[in-house]
Amino acid sequence: MGLERTALEHACNVIRRQIQDEVKDLTLFFVVHDDRDRSETLGREEQLILDHPAGEIAFPIFQKHKQSNRTEFLGLAIGHQKKKLSLKKHPFFLGLYFVNASDYETMEEAREHIYHLAWHAIELLDHYKAENKSYELTDSIITPLRNPVSLSKSNMAADVFAAVTLQLQGNNDMIGSLAYKRAHSTLSPTPYYKAEQYPYIIAIETTQQIFDELKENFNAKIRVSGHAIKVAREVYETYNDQPIKQWWSFCIRAQEMAWMGRNPKEILTAALYASEDPYTRSIAYLIAEALNIDLQTLSAVSFYNPFTDQEANERLHNKTCEESFQAALSQAMTTNSYYAFIQEAHAQNRKLAEGYPIGWCAHAILKAAAAHKNADPESPETRDLITKIFQEAQKEIPWKIMKQVNRQLMKKRRQGYQINTEKLEQMSSKFSSLSIFAHTFKTATRLYKRAEKKGLFDRSGIDISDFTLPGDIEKDDMTRYGAAFRNPDEIQKTEDA
Repeated sequence: MGLERTALEHACNVIRRQIQDEVKDLTLFFVVHDDRDRSETLGREEQLILDHPAGEIAFPIFQKHKQSNRTEFLGLAIGHQKKKLSLKKHPFFLGLYFVNASDYETMEEAREHIYHLAWHAIELLDHYKAENKSYELTDSIITPLRNPVSLSKSNMAADVFAAVTLQLQGNNDMIGSLAYKRAHSTLSPTPYYKAEQYPYIIAIETTQQIFDELKENFNAKIRVSGHAIKVAREVYETYNDQPIKQWWSFCIRAQEMAWMGRNPKEILTAALYASEDPYTRSIAYLIAEALNIDLQTLSAVSFYNPFTDQEANERLHNKTCEESFQAALSQAMTTNSYYAFIQEAHAQNRKLAEGYPIGWCAHAILKAAAAHKNADPESPETRDLITKIFQEAQKEIPWKIMKQVNRQLMKKRRQGYQINTEKLEQMSSKFSSLSIFAHTFKTATRLYKRAEKKGLFDRSGIDISDFTLPGDIEKDDMTRYGAAFRNPDEIQKTEDA
């Protein structure tokens, strides 16, 4: 449903006045709209924008972004105006915002986010005045110039500013409430949300300590926003690049587990008891405390744990692959049909699409299917022949590749995509290392649907001798994909990007 626009406009105007009382030359302009009327709302606001000294510069920027629906900060526009009794023109800055009322369920959620966004204008103006090269200036429009670390730090300071402002305004334990929100999002599969960009949780103790000191020495002559700006700046300066990168390392692994369906307690327990990294364990404790989760000792697991030694995951992966193959082989030999291999490959593809890399060997399973189809069912050597072909094929994709590919697929799922044949083919057109996965998905899906249509998965009296595997799973066609896996660096470059 979202919020009623008039109420949100009022809240934005209150925040605008609060910030301008503290930063005299900065005006925040919020174009508040609903899902379908952004362009129309901008048209109604045109004259108000143009009334500001920077309005003529700002309005084309608003127009440039009017087709989107995202709540976003567009940058600062610079205008000039003479002050009374002065011949010199003074700069005035206009913060440019679109705010979608449909993005919010409660006014508290909206106010927290608007304060978060307001910080980015305050910080950008600080950078501009300091001439510290953390911005770009084009035609009197200032936009942030960020790398991944500076973006994460900016978001951390923005969260601090929002939490401290709201808590000083009487919202009890807003510092802790925002920590709960960020912690929960870190351990949840939330589309379009990148948890690694919001490291507020690692600053929660510092924020609380500085806030407590502020309360003890509170100066009533300083406005709330002035106090909050001071705290945010102090927290920002406390952290260098290294803690931010440690936060990234934790988040990526936590998100892998979240997107494969693991719950918060499982993720935190895996991080705390399986990782040898003290920073990972420290972050797990912080999040557990924010979410009030009691952690338990990690028992033996049969799922992928990205926090543990990768050798353990590799052993589990290889063991699971072998067990899956042997189960399919046993069924195939018993029924004298290779449909069991097709069924297993299709099931493994579905699991990989859902974030389970452990045990994926569908490409090798299809090789085994082709070998079974062409083998003599009466020969005592058939089982050993199929086993050898499977094991050789499995070596084409070592665990290192599986881990990296799974992370790439997780990134696509976080962007709102479903992992299927079409998406893999699209990805493999750019990164050839994914070709074998796209090929395997396409082949297994086609064979599975064909067998299902013919009723070959119904074992009662079905003659499957007329079912012929297409030649595209035969050895000659598959070998053209092998070269990509002799150089796994390409996938690593994809991950780093």
